[in-house]
Amino acid sequence: MDGDRKDQWRAFVYEIGTEEMPARFLMPAIEQFKALLEEALNEAMIEHAGIECYATPRRLVAFSQAMSPVQPEREVKVRGPSAGVAFDESGKPTKAAIGFARSQGVSVDELIIEETERGKFVFAVKRVGGRRTLDVLSEVLPDVTSQLSFPKMMRWGSGGFRFGRPIRWLLALYGDDVIEFELAGLKSDRISRGHRTLCKGLVTLSRAEDYFDAMAKANVIVKHDERRVMIREQVESLANSIGAKPLIREELLDEVTFMTEHPTSVICSFDERYLSLPKEVLETVMIHHQRYFPVVDNGGKGLLPHFIAIRDGGTDWIDTVREGYEKVLQARFADAEFFFREDVKHPLEWYVEKLKGLLFQTGLGSMYEKVQRIKELVLRYCELAGLDERQKEIALRAAQLCKADLATQMVQELTELEGIIGYEYAIRSGEPPEVAMAIKEHYMPRHANDDMPSTTVGALLGIADRMDTLCACFDRGLIPTGSADPIGLRRAASTIVGVLCYKKLHMKLSSLIDCALEVLKDASLLRSPADETRISLLSFFKGRVDTLLQEEGIDYDIREAVLSAGFDDVFDALVRARTLHKLRRSYDGFNEAVRAFTRVLNILSQHRTDVPFDPELLVEEVEKRLYEEFVAVSNQIPEALSNEEEYADAFIKLSTLKGAIDDFFGTGAGTGVLVIHPDMKLRFNRLSLLQMIESKLLRIADFSKLSI
Repeated sequence: MDGDRKDQWRAFVYEIGTEEMPARFLMPAIEQFKALLEEALNEAMIEHAGIECYATPRRLVAFSQAMSPVQPEREVKVRGPSAGVAFDESGKPTKAAIGFARSQGVSVDELIIEETERGKFVFAVKRVGGRRTLDVLSEVLPDVTSQLSFPKMMRWGSGGFRFGRPIRWLLALYGDDVIEFELAGLKSDRISRGHRTLCKGLVTLSRAEDYFDAMAKANVIVKHDERRVMIREQVESLANSIGAKPLIREELLDEVTFMTEHPTSVICSFDERYLSLPKEVLETVMIHHQRYFPVVDNGGKGLLPHFIAIRDGGTDWIDTVREGYEKVLQARFADAEFFFREDVKHPLEWYVEKLKGLLFQTGLGSMYEKVQRIKELVLRYCELAGLDERQKEIALRAAQLCKADLATQMVQELTELEGIIGYEYAIRSGEPPEVAMAIKEHYMPRHANDDMPSTTVGALLGIADRMDTLCACFDRGLIPTGSADPIGLRRAASTIVGVLCYKKLHMKLSSLIDCALEVLKDASLLRSPADETRISLLSFFKGRVDTLLQEEGIDYDIREAVLSAGFDDVFDALVRARTLHKLRRSYDGFNEAVRAFTRVLNILSQHRTDVPFDPELLVEEVEKRLYEEFVAVSNQIPEALSNEEEYADAFIKLSTLKGAIDDFFGTGAGTGVLVIHPDMKLRFNRLSLLQMIESKLLRIADFSKLSI
């Protein structure tokens, strides 16, 4: 580095050039890349003006507008052996002192002795840092790159290096200097590559700060957020040009953003006759299979015979490209039309028998057998939910038909349509609309941004389907570990939790689990003790409930306090958590009340009794006062609480006991009582009084878990 630049902060860019990576790899890779690089730079004490990370199908990029040229120097003190071990009685250094000094790169004479809480110890004082950023980055970048992980890793060549796709080039610049290192058989350089078809030759950079301009000239839009905006604007403009609106699903927009380096939108058409197919069929083909944007009328409902495709390239030969897109979609729609025409030759119930040939899970029978369990289970859930006979009839019929569409040609070809096709075919088969809707809704929500079931029958049918799967799998030890969850059990449990809360169903998880285990037992499918499976599943559900509360923005300690007091009724737990979250921010007496409640709970965590409370054994004024005030408050609190207003009112009423609790324990104006009294009658009676208060408190939360 030149002497006149040694104090100048300079730009940094690192580009990992690869063969084309799948779109689903890239967003997680960006997040990893940024986190790993920032962590490594912090550990290396390299100051910078922030790290930006971007991705295209052919490159991962990290960039900083400015980075310090050298590590800051600082003095560190490293503790070694105790003074008695490091030096003998005559003050001469021992082997321990000599070895420690050598390991720290200092002489024995430079060691110092200091007094600590554990006695006198030897310390080495040395200066660290001061290395050039250029040298540090040459070590950091290959290490960070090797830590990146992808859903599927590849090895290539003769080495053992693994990455999402083979790496083809490495551009690494600090200012105008190449950051030199070797990785995966490649040497870092100042050379990149432009767009695969729109750029001829290599791209050579003089300086890191020129990177984005150079890549733009090479027809690569590196910043994925810019590509996303471009695609949205292009798609909306093309749709507006024909007086329509594009159907833009955010997940599709994200996907095509990471499928392109230079996006160009193309408006295309298809034969109007295909509009006679169910709208969901056409949308599924266009969105999930071809990554096209459907076009709807200005009302946003009716599909039009147009779509918009995204090309990774320019406008050359655009008519030929359009024709290609249209031909591909024509073939897809023709197949769907054939499947639909063949499927509707039979009523939906005709396909139920075909489910005997579809395996659910090894050892758990066919989909037909699963349907029989769902039928029995959903009736039990209808009883728990208090549904009337008409709703039970709808639930039973919907359960009979809920998986029938899995045997149709349409769903076997387009699996994303399960439930949706069941709804369409049920309507065409003359089934009641409520039955058809329950078939459709028992799969909902299908993904994070999907709608929830609108009907209680649809919700209960979906819960029955998922709970049967969860209980059967947990019974056989098929429990998710780490990130592995091939059957999607976490998603199933999270959906049950979400649906219970959305539908405001006060149905206990333990009851739902017990019903499912009983049905499995009646089918002779249980292998493990039911109690073990129940405990394991409830623990699993606790994690899902905690995640739901976290997504609601509930404070971590409130989540712990609420879950510790009980989560069997999931919706009730959500209501309690929301109540405390709001009270903490709005009720002035919140912290003082929690301190008082915690005193009650803390002593009962060590001492308890099963002796009934006897008011005749109250002898001190402070305990008589606490009892009287507790009775008065208890009479004002309903036995059953169901909404945030009722829980908030109960908390505020209980908080009026603060003064009496403080006096009882001697932390207020009173002298207090000795709870753990030598007289066992007095001890047990006082504990029994506190347990009565505890039972009211735990109806809301375990306040001892809250941080104040």
